[in-house]
Order: sequence, then C-alpha cells, then structure tokens
Amino acid sequence: MFCKKWTPAAVMALILVCLTIPAGAATIASWDFDAKADTPTQGVGAASLVLASGTWLTGKAPTGSPYPSYAWGTYNYPDMNDPSHTRGVQFSASTYGYNSVSVSFDSEHDVGASRYVLFEVSADGGNTWTAPNGLMDNTVLVVNGLMGHSDGIWHHFSFVLAGYDNNAFFQFQMLAVWDPVWHHYEGTMGIYDSQQNIYWENVTVSGTRIPLTDIQKITEHYIPDVPDVNQPCANPLNVNGFTNINFCAPTSALNITEYWDVIKGIGLPGHVDGSPNPGPTSVLQFIGWWMNTNDDHAWDSQNGRCPYRVNGYNDLVNKTTNHFNGTALQDCTVGLAQYVRWDDTHDFWANPPALLNGKKGYDWTVTLFKNPHLQGSLDWGSGWSTVVSEINAHRPLIAVWDWWNPINPSRNWNDGFTYCDLGPNIEPPPDEHVGGHAVTIVGYIDDGGGGMGRVVAHDNWYTTDRDIVMKWKETGAPFTHCAALITANPYLAPTPGTLTTAVGTWNPPDQNVNRGAAVVMAQISLSASNGEDIAVNAIKLTAAGSGNDWWDISEIDLVWDTDNDGIADKGDVPLLIHMGGYPGNNGTLILKISGDSTFKIAAGTQENLLVVYHISPLMLATADYRFTLDGVMATGCTSHLQCTVNNGYTTSCKVTVKGLELGSPVRLSHVKIVCDGLLVRRWRDWPSPRLCAQELDDLVITDCTTGFYVQEIDGSAGMRLVFQNGPPSGAEAGKRLLIDGVSFTSQGERIIMVSSAQVTTNAPQRVVAMPVRSVGGGDWYWNPIMHSGQQGVVGGIGLNNIGLLVRTWGKYTQVNSTTFTLDDGSGTPLRCEVPSTVTLQEGWTYVVATGVSSMDMIDGQPTRVLRLRIQDDVQSIL
Repeated sequence: MFCKKWTPAAVMALILVCLTIPAGAATIASWDFDAKADTPTQGVGAASLVLASGTWLTGKAPTGSPYPSYAWGTYNYPDMNDPSHTRGVQFSASTYGYNSVSVSFDSEHDVGASRYVLFEVSADGGNTWTAPNGLMDNTVLVVNGLMGHSDGIWHHFSFVLAGYDNNAFFQFQMLAVWDPVWHHYEGTMGIYDSQQNIYWENVTVSGTRIPLTDIQKITEHYIPDVPDVNQPCANPLNVNGFTNINFCAPTSALNITEYWDVIKGIGLPGHVDGSPNPGPTSVLQFIGWWMNTNDDHAWDSQNGRCPYRVNGYNDLVNKTTNHFNGTALQDCTVGLAQYVRWDDTHDFWANPPALLNGKKGYDWTVTLFKNPHLQGSLDWGSGWSTVVSEINAHRPLIAVWDWWNPINPSRNWNDGFTYCDLGPNIEPPPDEHVGGHAVTIVGYIDDGGGGMGRVVAHDNWYTTDRDIVMKWKETGAPFTHCAALITANPYLAPTPGTLTTAVGTWNPPDQNVNRGAAVVMAQISLSASNGEDIAVNAIKLTAAGSGNDWWDISEIDLVWDTDNDGIADKGDVPLLIHMGGYPGNNGTLILKISGDSTFKIAAGTQENLLVVYHISPLMLATADYRFTLDGVMATGCTSHLQCTVNNGYTTSCKVTVKGLELGSPVRLSHVKIVCDGLLVRRWRDWPSPRLCAQELDDLVITDCTTGFYVQEIDGSAGMRLVFQNGPPSGAEAGKRLLIDGVSFTSQGERIIMVSSAQVTTNAPQRVVAMPVRSVGGGDWYWNPIMHSGQQGVVGGIGLNNIGLLVRTWGKYTQVNSTTFTLDDGSGTPLRCEVPSTVTLQEGWTYVVATGVSSMDMIDGQPTRVLRLRIQDDVQSIL
C-alpha cells in the first residue's frame, strides 16, 4: 500500500516503558518519549504541542525511571508579559470502556522556565476545559490544577478524575501560566526565559476496565476497544532498509494483534506480541519486517530482508524487478500469518531478527479478498457481507482502499464518530499487487433497510480522529473504493499442506563434462497434497565429491522444468541464479526463490525443478561433484503456513569433470555453441597443462572503433572482444590477432573476455552481403539458461550473423549526427551507428553500408544494429 501521511515535524512513534500504576488499574495510554516521538508507547492516544516547540533530550528522566534515555523538552513559551495560559502540551486518550480514570506524569523545569503550569481536562474533545480540584504533592501544592515548582528537580503528579469515565473525547493539557501574585511569567529558580525547557516524562492515563456486557454500546455493530496506533514507525529495523513512511498495512495489522493480545487478554492468542507486551511501536517494526514493507533494495542481496515476497521480487525471465515503498497486498496476508506463527521453532527459513521476548506462535486463518480489478473476487455485496460477518463476530479486519482521502469531517456527538466524505483520488492508481491505503475496520453502521451502509475505521493517521466513518459504496462509482479486505481469525487454525519430494523421471545419469560447462545435476520431483496450492520458497543442498565446491562451481541455477524433459532449455523458467559455489568445500547452501508464488505447485499436482551447475573453467585436475537435498521450504498458498515436507529425495547424480572435449584447434562457432566459461589460449604459449584450454585459430580484426570485433579468416563466424587491460599495441582492422580469454554472455551477446593478446600479420577481411531484413538473424542454438549458443534479434530471420562483417543497402534516414536507419521495404528498418569521425549527409537517399552485425538491448528486446567503422563504410548510390 502507498499511504498518504501528513505529520508535524515533531510527530513520530515510540517504544514501551514499564510504568507503576495503581493496583487494579490498567494503562489506557502512556508516553515515555524514549523513541524521540510523541505517540503513545502503549495504548491509544495522541500528544501535541500547543503553540510551543519541542525537542528530545537524552538523559533527562526521573531518577529510577526504567528507561532514562529521553524526555520531551518543550520551549518557545510566551514572553514575560504575553497573555497567560496559551502555550504548552496537550494529550488525548479515549477512556471508553473504563472508569476510575486517572492521569499521572513526571515534570521538571529548567531554572528559567515558567514556574507555574495549569493542568486542565476536557470531556468534549477540547471545546471546553476544566481545572480539577487540587491535590497535595509531597513537594508541590496544586490548587485548581495549578502546579508550582520551587526546586528545579523532577516531580511526580497524579490526578484522580471524576466525571471522565467511559468518554471517547477525553483530553488534558498542561499550559504555562502567570505567577498568581505578580501576573506575569516567573522563572522556576531564576530570571524567566521563554526558550528554556519544561520536561515531560512517563505521561500515563489509567483506569479500570468496565466489563463489556456492562458498557452502554455506542452502536450495535462496533468493537469499542480496538487500538488506534498511528504511523510512521519510529524505529524500523535497520536490517530491512525501511523508511519512516508507508507503514499503513503493518500498522493496521498491529491494531488487530494488540486487540487480541492485550485488550482481549483471554489466553488466545496470549503473547503474540511478546510477554510482557513490549508496546505497539516495538511490535510494528517486526510486522513490517514480515510484510517486507518498503523493500526498495534488490531482493537478491537479502541483507536480512524477509524472503519469498511479492515486494522485492525479481523476474529473471523478463529481467524486471518489483521494489517499492509500501506493502504488497499478498505480502499483507502472508506477512501477518507468518508473524503470528513466528516463534523459536518457526522462522520460515527467513533469518528473522531476534525473537520478541516471550513471543508465542499461533496458527491464525488470515484471508485476502480482492476486488475484481485486482484479480480477485471482492465486489460490493460480498465485501459488505464480509465486513458485517467479521464485525458481528467481534473480529476487526483490514480494508485496503484504492485511495483514502477523508474530507468534510463532522463529529457526531451522539455516537462519538467522525463522519467524512471520500475526497478525490490523490493516490496512484492501484495495480494487481498494490492497493492505496490500509485501515482497520472496527465497526459498521447499517442503512436500516438491509442494504450497504458505512464502515467505522481506524486509519492510523494523526491528522484524523480515532473513529472515521465512510460510506461503503459511493453513488455512481464504477466499483467499490475498497480494493481488498484482509480478515484474521485467531480461533480458526488452517490446515497446511504436505509436499513430497522424489527423484525426477528424467534424472540424469552420472556424466562426464568439460571444464567451463553447464550441466543439469538433477531433476527433483515435487508433489503437492490436495489441501492447498504450495509455493516452494527455498531448497537446502549439501555438497559432496572430490572437487572443491566453493572454488570449482561458478554458478548454481534453479530452473522450473516446465516441459518435464530434464533439460534446461528456452521453454523453462529460471527461478534463481546463485553466483558462486557453496560457502565452503562440501558445504551447505540454502537457495531462496524470490516471490512467494514464483514456483507454485497446484494442489494435487506435480512440478519438477532442475539444479544446474556451471563449472569454473579454472578448476584444477579431474574431479567429481554431487549433492544431497537436505530440505525444502514450502508455504501453503491458502494457509500461508509452513508445509510438512516428506523427503524421499536423498542424492543427485555424480558429475565428473574431465579434459578437452571439442578437439583442437577450435573455431569461434565452437566457442559460441558451448556454455560460458570456455577458456581459450594460444596452445604454443600455454604454460600450465593441468588447466583445460582450447587452442583458438588466428583471428582477423574487423572493428576497433565503436566496438572491438574479430572474425575467422574465412568469414564463417565473428565475435565481440572485451579486454581486461585494453587492446594490444598495433590493433587495427585487417590485422591477425592471437588471444587468451574466457567466454561469457552480456545482454544476449556472446563475448570473449581477453586477458592477453598479440597482433601479428595482415589478413583479408571477408564481407558477407545480405538484405536489411537478414542482418542479425534468428537464434542459433540459443539457451539462456545454459548460457550457450547465440541469441537472435527481434524479428530476425535466417542464419545468425552477430559478430560478422556484413554489407547491406536501403533507403537512408538520418536520425542524428552518428545514427541513421536503412529500410529495404521489408518493414524492418536497421539501426546503423557510426563513430564521430564519419560524416553523414542529409541529402543522401539510398546508401550501401558496411559494418559489424551486432545487437543492443532496447526496451528489454534484443535489437539489431550495424556498427560502421570508417567514412568509406557508407556510400551514397542515389
């Protein structure tokens, strides 16, 4: 969800402080300011400045305070003779459902800060204020709420308040006031200074809970004591790259976990948020982690992020990523269910942060209902029915709105709610993954005729009231503004599925392969039980064999064998590319698949997974490799819980790496047809016969201007070169070249990384003539998974000629000073590029162009391009 948020600069979130409260009393809301924020550390409420300024002072806390790290310092009070009773601090906390309400806090004044502060209480949301009868403190006399400090040390104040029980609009404030005798501001122990601080700490509202059956209900369909925690998250876990925005989904979920864990307090689900409950803003960090909120970094690197999520997903086939500020809809349900289940023995292979103290795990049923335009089934009627059934069962739920813009607020003093209209769309339109803003639904108001009415929500914004009432269906709208609903039922435990693993039908036999080769090590068969679809998240491999698995294996791929042929080919789906081998020789490696449903097995069906090794070309003498499948992490797509895995798979085939296979010498066509990592060297100069090298024929340079290309002397194949240390001295078109290097692939084009090169004699440059439509050509033994062959270009036909020197002709259209296109009427214009030393003429109509057939990735598509070299490479013919 992308969440709009307006907050004053001083508004942030807090962590918990343990407070001493009267026996039998419960904390309604408390603030300790240790997170340098003014939201409550426990319970529901808000704090704000009244025309003053605020800061967070470390070390300013009462002696013996459990967390003496920060206090709220407030300054910028009126000048000495300015009006009294205008600046200070203000707090609000609904006491609905409580009686015997009391307020307590600690306060300390700088020597020049105002000596006198007035404590006032409001029962109507701040419209009118009353100073309660005074109490005698052991140091300070309080009369009609007037507090006078005389010694500049911390003092504790406590007020038992009659007449403010069961009140949704309870507020209190402490404002600086004049000396009652001199009628101007007085300093505490010195000359008054409006910029000196009055400090506040351990502000607490307490009360005794009224049994729910005894509460006079505001409305028939309302859960009165669901928390209303506000975002942003003050202390997001630094392992997840969070920013302090777009935390609406975790905050809405936190309202629900706090409701069941703290408010209900019936043992089910006790200690979901830890024991003793650490407070909302501590828990918020962890729910956000499990939902992978704000994962705006690459998923591949992990960096401690929660895996298997829609946010952070990398599509290896289409080369797309999905990293955004906010929470993906699917991640809400998976994240909440797995956060609740998380305990000492259930970490979902996710490497989560340290477990919350005392946290227990439970199996909740968490369900996502989507809107049709978000590829789901939520519509006006079914959505409203879900809201009604959940609220009637006293279960708060999450609603994700396309956009959330409450306007025209109007407080209804009869039911205590704030009624709003839905304003214009100010959020980006949702897509299939993301809604607009998540809120917690705590009630509904029937229209009286059995139709759809209004919902009551906690929207986790500071700028709105606690209970916001919005229409469920706007007249004339094409669809409900609610994009999705997420329900959480702690009383109903889902049944997770079972996954069975076995050796695949096409499991390869023991094999002999060359150094630098890519090889399918095993086909693993995975079968889902009938209960639910199952997402495979990760597999655990333990290596064995005589080879050094850390040094000798350059890459490990996981591939979805969609055609079940045991071969990693173009029709299959790469799930993970792991660069590098195991963490050590004969080590254990967990390969994590990005995206919670990237590799999904439908209930009652079977899919196959291929494990592909890429052998390093620099490995030592003959060695063999094998691995054991030690485990599979699988998650139910309905339950979101970890599936039981019946492991019938024990070991893979053995792969033995041997010597030369292609014969010597090899050609560029040989280099292209085999996998990346083939080592080629001048055989007569080869110093180390224990390494596997292929002797490569002499090559002729065709281009060293816009790129560096060589081809065979007979013009049968060409290839691009990249030099580690720059081209050799004397390199120019028409010269023979001897090279040492290793083959690799970049954006579909096969290349040799040259470590050393030597220019020799002259050689002819053979040119192949072809029409425009044939430049580039189609795929030639191309396998993107095994990194072999040569990819063709979009619309390419005929033989692949990437890397060859070619000549073509057609109608000339200049694009800029270094680019033009050729069109021979085939409908496939060819992009031609020249170096800055070549002059293009605007008056040309038809030209003949000579250059190297190459390719560029444009908009993710392999697009052909002709790279010209010198002025004579372009000749006007009309």
